Amino acid sequence: MIRPRFYHWTCSKFADSIRGTKKPYALGWDEWNQWHKSAKQKHPVRYWIAETGLKKLQNLIYYPYDIYHTIKIYIRNRFIDKLHYLHTGLKPGEYHDLDYRILHGLFNELVIYVETECAWSYGKPKEVKHLYKFKNGSCKQAGLDYLNWGIKDKYKGKLTPFAKSCKEIKRLYLWWTVKRPQRKNPHLDKYYEEDTRMLVDLINIRKDLWI
Repeated sequence: MIRPRFYHWTCSKFADSIRGTKKPYALGWDEWNQWHKSAKQKHPVRYWIAETGLKKLQNLIYYPYDIYHTIKIYIRNRFIDKLHYLHTGLKPGEYHDLDYRILHGLFNELVIYVETECAWSYGKPKEVKHLYKFKNGSCKQAGLDYLNWGIKDKYKGKLTPFAKSCKEIKRLYLWWTVKRPQRKNPHLDKYYEEDTRMLVDLINIRKDLWI
């Protein structure tokens, strides 16, 4: 029973010193495979200690807390956040067509993703925590700062797939929260077509919506 971790010992400076190779912050799947293969070939034993040994040791030490965390998160996900269904953000008590619910459900979840998950990842570490004001677990500015930070991510002088994903997520987020609400006549056919295009763009990057 191992919970997802915000901080992995295998990603620490201590692990880098053992491994003999600095671990990148973010890479594409193919790039990660290449990096692991290269790091293992350079120092096989040191690689095992840093990547496997430290991971096993961290899991062993954190095991009691992992059990507590798993129970706590289940209760919160099941009865408070209710992450088993989409939140549309639409006004309760009114009827909305399915296509309207799909559009609002997916884009409202994108907003939640940016303002909670991205924001928490960027704004909660103690080094920067004092810079942000979270309300009910959300902070728009911290979420945007995370994306702005990710957009600049490079590996060997080139923008990473992570950087490209952050750029697209920011574009869709700002379209939904800033540009779209400024429409003077939201019922025009051209806007319906625009909604559809943006919805397709969101679907195309759904694999990147994780922290």
